[in-house]
Amino acid sequence: MQKLVKELEILPPRIGIEKTDLHFDGDCKLFFKKDEVKIAPTSEEIGFMALLVGRNDANNPRYRHGRNYMYQYLSILFRDNNLEYERNIRSQILNELEQSESISKLLKLRQE
Repeated sequence: MQKLVKELEILPPRIGIEKTDLHFDGDCKLFFKKDEVKIAPTSEEIGFMALLVGRNDANNPRYRHGRNYMYQYLSILFRDNNLEYERNIRSQILNELEQSESISKLLKLRQE
């Protein structure tokens, strides 16, 4: 299992991590700490949170695509410029990941 936060990385103070071991050994809950005041998350906080979710997925032995799944999901959202719940486009995410893996395998074979 990889650590969610690497040795020299520093999280913004409003991002919290709680180890739960809920679904697998090392599973974590990620959250924004909030005060009484509503404050919009910064770009860094959003980016960091997305990467941490991807790293947590990579630690899950049931998730074959690891952090690439989160990357593909966000790529689709930005490419299509459309807000979609992950569950609604799950098959599209998986199809695109499979296509990407197939292309990578073909490129490796061509290089050999």
